[in-house]
Amino acid sequence: MQGGCQGFESPRLHRGSGLDSVPVAPDFAFEHHTAARDFVTTLDPMRCIAGVLGVIFAFAAVACGPAPLLSPLRASDAVVRPDGSGGLSPFTAQYDLGRRADVEVLLVAASGESMVLRERATRAPDTYAVRFDGTVPTGLGRRVVGDGDYRIRVTAIDESGARSVEEALVTVREGNRTPVEIVQLQTDLTSFSPNGDGVDDELRITYGLSKEGESTVYAIDAHGQYHAIDPWRSRRATLQSHLWDGTTGGRMYGGKLLPDGPTIIHVEARDLAGNASHASVPVTIQDGGTPRLQIVDVRFSPIAVILGGTIDVRITVRNTGTTAIRSWGPAPGHTYSAPFESFATIRADGDESKPAFFERRGVWRVGVTWQNAPQAYPLRWGLFPPVPKADGTLEWDSRVLRPGETATVDGHIRVMIREDSRQVRFSAGLVQEGVGFPAGMIGEQVIQVGW
Repeated sequence: MQGGCQGFESPRLHRGSGLDSVPVAPDFAFEHHTAARDFVTTLDPMRCIAGVLGVIFAFAAVACGPAPLLSPLRASDAVVRPDGSGGLSPFTAQYDLGRRADVEVLLVAASGESMVLRERATRAPDTYAVRFDGTVPTGLGRRVVGDGDYRIRVTAIDESGARSVEEALVTVREGNRTPVEIVQLQTDLTSFSPNGDGVDDELRITYGLSKEGESTVYAIDAHGQYHAIDPWRSRRATLQSHLWDGTTGGRMYGGKLLPDGPTIIHVEARDLAGNASHASVPVTIQDGGTPRLQIVDVRFSPIAVILGGTIDVRITVRNTGTTAIRSWGPAPGHTYSAPFESFATIRADGDESKPAFFERRGVWRVGVTWQNAPQAYPLRWGLFPPVPKADGTLEWDSRVLRPGETATVDGHIRVMIREDSRQVRFSAGLVQEGVGFPAGMIGEQVIQVGW
């Protein structure tokens, strides 16, 4: 046959068309219909090619149409056993979201009651998974649902309002519905001041668990920020206790101090079945800060004495922290006889059985030590003298060293130390009572002692 569309007798386009690499379905080749073939041979070649291209683009339009909004759910094992044995295998269902849409996931009971597994939220096109362990959120925490048959219902609504719903069946068996409960959550103080001064620096948090499980403790500050206090750990059904210093994770581990203000202490607990509970208690942080003291100058004089002679020491310190620092006696100017006396040998007025200046946690003192000293910094002085009260007693806590301020402490030492070398190496340092010696030995001075 001669004519413009003679090439349509084959399933492929004629090479002369320039589209010979594009296959066409035999149903549209026209060779099975003689009348159609005779009609086509009378058409202009260009009109014929245009018609074929129209068919091809129609196929492409069908093949490249919009993806389904929501695919059917691809579910795992449809039986969940939240029995508390610890071997729970949760139900999982995957689905594909074809375009941006709001998605909500519900658990629907046989009675028609629906419980939210995932709140409605906008999601991008992607593959997602729904995990169901036999529990649902409640006002008291997560709780295991009753045994029975349920439907996982996923609903997607796109921006145009198109809606798609898919469901999968799941069965709950042998559920342990007795939840772990947090009982008697309380703190020993309603407000505390974590500033290292030894007064209300720490808060004790106590609570009980009704059954064995796991629990965690954390704080939410006045700005809504989360701060870990104690991570998730396995606990027995006993009274739990935590001593908190107002920092995230603990000051000894470099934890950051929380800001002053109202703070909520939270405790969460969960058992092996998946039941979970929550409790909270309010506290207030006030006058929090980091105590830090620095020695800026140390001087010993004279540098040579006979045995029994007295040397003077002058120590200047600066508060480089963020909170005021309190101190303790003996007052500057006190004279020690070394090595026979120390801060611990000074007795209380009117009661020789009691020490006058014991190691009072949180207060700061300057100290002096030497080689072969019987203890760490046995000679200690407070930063200020006490303030006399009307009743004749002395007040040591009324004066503080505020951030940026300096104090100079003078002390005296009657040297009764015998060294074969006739040399005594004195050094100064800082003492944060109940904590340690943050500065190390500073300002070492060799004193010649003759006898």
